[in-house]
Amino acid sequence: MSYNELLVAQIQQTAACNALHPTESRLARWLLQTGNRIDSDVLPLPRIPVANARGPTDDVTLVARQLEQAGVIQIVGAGSL
Repeated sequence: MSYNELLVAQIQQTAACNALHPTESRLARWLLQTGNRIDSDVLPLPRIPVANARGPTDDVTLVARQLEQAGVIQIVGAGSL
Protein backbone atom coordinates (compact mmCIF):
# COMPACT_ATOMS: atom_id res chain seq x y z
CA MET A 1 0.00 0.00 0.00
CA SER A 2 1.12 3.53 -0.60
CA TYR A 3 1.69 5.99 2.23
CA ASN A 4 -1.49 7.88 1.34
CA GLU A 5 -3.59 4.71 1.38
CA LEU A 6 -2.21 3.75 4.79
CA LEU A 7 -2.80 7.26 6.13
CA VAL A 8 -6.42 7.25 4.92
CA ALA A 9 -6.96 3.80 6.45
CA GLN A 10 -5.56 5.00 9.79
CA ILE A 11 -7.76 8.12 9.73
CA GLN A 12 -10.83 6.00 8.99
CA GLN A 13 -10.02 3.59 11.80
CA THR A 14 -9.45 6.46 14.24
CA ALA A 15 -12.78 8.04 13.29
CA ALA A 16 -14.59 4.74 13.77
CA CYS A 17 -12.90 4.11 17.12
CA ASN A 18 -13.70 7.62 18.33
CA ALA A 19 -17.36 6.99 17.53
CA LEU A 20 -17.58 3.50 19.04
CA HIS A 21 -15.16 3.25 21.96
CA PRO A 22 -15.48 4.82 25.41
CA THR A 23 -13.27 7.66 26.67
CA GLU A 24 -11.05 5.18 28.56
CA SER A 25 -10.07 3.35 25.39
CA ARG A 26 -9.57 6.52 23.35
CA LEU A 27 -7.39 8.16 26.03
CA ALA A 28 -5.30 5.01 26.49
CA ARG A 29 -4.75 4.72 22.73
CA TRP A 30 -3.83 8.39 22.49
CA LEU A 31 -1.34 8.14 25.39
CA LEU A 32 0.30 5.05 23.85
CA GLN A 33 0.56 6.64 20.40
CA THR A 34 1.97 9.87 21.83
CA GLY A 35 4.53 7.95 23.88
CA ASN A 36 5.60 6.01 20.81
CA ARG A 37 5.92 9.16 18.72
CA ILE A 38 8.16 10.95 21.22
CA ASP A 39 9.93 7.70 22.22
CA SER A 40 9.35 8.26 25.93
CA ASP A 41 7.31 6.86 28.80
CA VAL A 42 7.06 10.37 30.27
CA LEU A 43 4.49 12.62 28.65
CA PRO A 44 4.66 16.17 30.01
CA LEU A 45 1.16 17.12 28.89
CA PRO A 46 -1.00 19.81 30.50
CA ARG A 47 -4.63 19.04 31.24
CA ILE A 48 -6.41 21.33 28.78
CA PRO A 49 -4.67 20.29 25.51
CA VAL A 50 -5.09 16.61 26.40
CA ALA A 51 -8.75 17.14 27.24
CA ASN A 52 -9.40 19.10 24.07
CA ALA A 53 -7.82 16.34 22.00
CA ARG A 54 -9.66 13.48 23.69
CA GLY A 55 -13.04 14.76 24.86
CA PRO A 56 -14.69 16.89 27.52
CA THR A 57 -12.29 18.00 30.27
CA ASP A 58 -14.26 16.37 33.09
CA ASP A 59 -14.36 13.01 31.29
CA VAL A 60 -10.62 13.04 30.61
CA THR A 61 -9.84 14.02 34.22
CA LEU A 62 -12.02 11.23 35.57
CA VAL A 63 -10.55 8.63 33.21
CA ALA A 64 -6.97 9.73 33.94
CA ARG A 65 -7.62 9.35 37.67
CA GLN A 66 -9.12 5.90 37.09
CA LEU A 67 -6.08 4.85 35.05
CA GLU A 68 -3.81 6.11 37.82
CA GLN A 69 -5.77 4.23 40.50
CA ALA A 70 -5.47 1.08 38.38
CA GLY A 71 -1.71 1.58 38.27
CA VAL A 72 -1.64 2.07 34.49
CA ILE A 73 -0.30 5.64 34.53
CA GLN A 74 1.32 7.93 37.07
CA ILE A 75 0.24 11.55 37.27
CA VAL A 76 3.04 13.81 38.40
CA GLY A 77 1.95 17.13 39.80
CA ALA A 78 -1.64 15.98 40.21
CA GLY A 79 -2.66 19.53 41.06
CA SER A 80 -2.51 20.27 37.34
CA LEU A 81 -5.05 17.55 36.56
